[in-house]
Amino acid sequence: MQQSIYQLTDNGLQTAWQLFDGTEETLIWSALQGIMGQVSGDDPDQPSAVRTTTGDFAFFAGNPDAPGAEALIRTVTVPLLGCGDRQTDKWKQRILSIWPDAQIFDRYTIEKNTRFDRERLEKYVDRLPDGFTVIPISRDWYGHCLEENWTRDFVSNFPSAEDFVRYGVGFLVLDPSGRPVAGASSYSVYRGGIEIEVDTNENYRRRGLALAVCARLILTCLEKGLYPSWDAANLASVSLAQKLGYTPGHHYEVFYLSQKDLQQTATGQVVFNGNR
Repeated sequence: MQQSIYQLTDNGLQTAWQLFDGTEETLIWSALQGIMGQVSGDDPDQPSAVRTTTGDFAFFAGNPDAPGAEALIRTVTVPLLGCGDRQTDKWKQRILSIWPDAQIFDRYTIEKNTRFDRERLEKYVDRLPDGFTVIPISRDWYGHCLEENWTRDFVSNFPSAEDFVRYGVGFLVLDPSGRPVAGASSYSVYRGGIEIEVDTNENYRRRGLALAVCARLILTCLEKGLYPSWDAANLASVSLAQKLGYTPGHHYEVFYLSQKDLQQTATGQVVFNGNR
């Protein structure tokens, strides 16, 4: 029998918070707080299995053996899947039983209690090579970021330029010709903070551009009273975070679905609620 998936009521969201109890994943916080993303479950009021979806990530919690858990896994519309509760191994087994070809990658948590050295960060900004400049991502640059794959994630989780300017924050590094070559931005937002997205054009790496633009973003977040959360996709990202003053946490696994797998799932979209 086909299982239904539900958006959660207020009571259901309270249960979801309990199922995700202890998580430090801000993408989960964004969805549970109703700011951006979606929260789904196998029951609208008393779910036993739940899924959050924010950006390219879906996270699961609760009972992976619940009848509705399979439907939550089968209908993901994003490529990266993670487990956000204490039953990680059981969720891993359930995910791989449904998507056996999913690739497994390590990601790395970064502690969220950093006391930043503002003077050091300002020095990193000042070290930007001659001829390069750092500018805010404005309404006009929002559209430009969507045009290139490597800059897309700086803004793509915000449905409009107005939403990004209102709720997000980000910066681009321009080369002497005025072309973006690096950037750091809010991949997502949650109450009191952002999740950082950083990237550099492959032809401009190892010049200190990412270090400078991340320092600028962090300083701006501190001025706004926002915590700049960091989650690393690889060890290079961990190293960059350490230079900026962060402390590494632990590694965890994510599951990557190919485009072929995603074609088998239901069509859906990320909802941005903007209730900060």
